[in-house]
Amino acid sequence: RSRCQTVTFRTPAPELVREWLTGKVEPEAVDGLLAISAGAPLRALEAQAEDWLGEDRRLAGELGTLKTRGNNPLQTVEEWEKRPLTLLTDGLKRCIYDLVRIASGAREGHLYHPGMAGELQTLAQGIDLQELFSLQQALLELERAAVNNLNSSMMLEHMVNRWLQITREGGR
Repeated sequence: RSRCQTVTFRTPAPELVREWLTGKVEPEAVDGLLAISAGAPLRALEAQAEDWLGEDRRLAGELGTLKTRGNNPLQTVEEWEKRPLTLLTDGLKRCIYDLVRIASGAREGHLYHPGMAGELQTLAQGIDLQELFSLQQALLELERAAVNNLNSSMMLEHMVNRWLQITREGGR
């Protein structure tokens, strides 16, 4: 350690990233990819390759359907089990982060899904901010537990049940 030197790599300037990405992705997708990747250029390419925008839109729709009790929760769990767990948990983290930002009344700042602000605003209505933070914590615990031999089906059922609890009229 005494011979090591710390080198910090910062995210490049947005103009540089935008210019670099424009040659690699469709020009109309650049803004969405920059938002969902928090400005990190290689993550933006990963986001495009794995269709994070489409997957997160699908997740937000599923959360909305669960909130209105329009679907059997076990069907949602079955759908979620078909997806790679890391892709699903990353998408849920981004969606819940945006819900927290919207529910806290923050007008400025980064949203991972600025193009879905209206949908997310509707989704956040009536949800207690503390409950959203609790759900976010449960999701982080799920992510940590996924490293071990985890019964992912049970954990996904737990996440769906937590979502149903916090979106029930009148709270818990």
